[in-house]
Amino acid sequence: MSKLLIQTYYRIACGTLLLLTTCFSIGVSAQVTFTASPDSNNITIGDPLGIKFVAKYSGNKTLKWPELRDTLGKFEILEKGKFDTVKAGSETLISQQLLVAAYDSGAYSIPSQKLFYTENGTADSTISEASVVTVNTLAVDTAKPIKPIKAPLDVALRLKDFLPYILGGILAIALIILAIWLYRKYKKKPEEKQARPKPKEPAHMWADKELRILDAEKLWQKDEVKAYYTRLTDILRLYMEYRYDLQAMESTTDEIREMIARDDFPADAQQKMIEILKLSDLVKFAKMTPMYDEHQKCMVYAYDIVKLTKPVEAPANPTVAKKKKK
Repeated sequence: MSKLLIQTYYRIACGTLLLLTTCFSIGVSAQVTFTASPDSNNITIGDPLGIKFVAKYSGNKTLKWPELRDTLGKFEILEKGKFDTVKAGSETLISQQLLVAAYDSGAYSIPSQKLFYTENGTADSTISEASVVTVNTLAVDTAKPIKPIKAPLDVALRLKDFLPYILGGILAIALIILAIWLYRKYKKKPEEKQARPKPKEPAHMWADKELRILDAEKLWQKDEVKAYYTRLTDILRLYMEYRYDLQAMESTTDEIREMIARDDFPADAQQKMIEILKLSDLVKFAKMTPMYDEHQKCMVYAYDIVKLTKPVEAPANPTVAKKKKK
């Protein structure tokens, strides 16, 4: 065989191999296709336009769909349809319908979208072809005056159109009446103030006894200072109610100052009473802690107040006393 014939056979074999490789590559790359098809290439501004994305592949592949957010180029995405999967033999078709709209006139491109996929651990991608859609404006006759597209419709008034408002008004009136009735029925009546029962023994004897009980409890010595002053002032306030019929329990220190500014309440007792009440207010409301000697001084002042304000017994009539002895 001549050398020229061998070279000819070699060239034919290489060309055949190259052709088979190219066909195989084309077949492999053609295994996944991705398209974006608009319903129309001419729309009016503001009109909805459908765009269908379709992925077609064979074999077992995992697709990663493009992330389509709020816009697609110059088009605003109005609605995203659900994915639809159809199998035909060895091929699989996955599609998604979008509804978009454009609000400016012009020729706008639907941009290409990239679809990623993997097969047997190998990643690859394919893209859709871009397409152009022309957005047209509405034809306007500038020679004519601006007017509504349609004249207002005359609609006959019907009772059923007003029925919801009538029923709502009746219901509102009924609820108001019910609320007034419930308020009057369950309204908390003001409690009538009842006079506190007075002790059977004289007020000064009662106060002296209560002060001795408090003194024996040694509250301030147990660091119960607030409880000590609360009990002490309550005893003095109740004593004023029992002795002078004053509403001292519900009164402030300043109000009590005005109450005891009277002739039958000695000035010394007034001064000591106000001093005790002021110190008690600081303990109860300002969380003040007085010195130890002030605790005992307040108890002594309390005894003095009772002693200074107790009723003075009238002296016995000596003439009557003599007659009784006879």
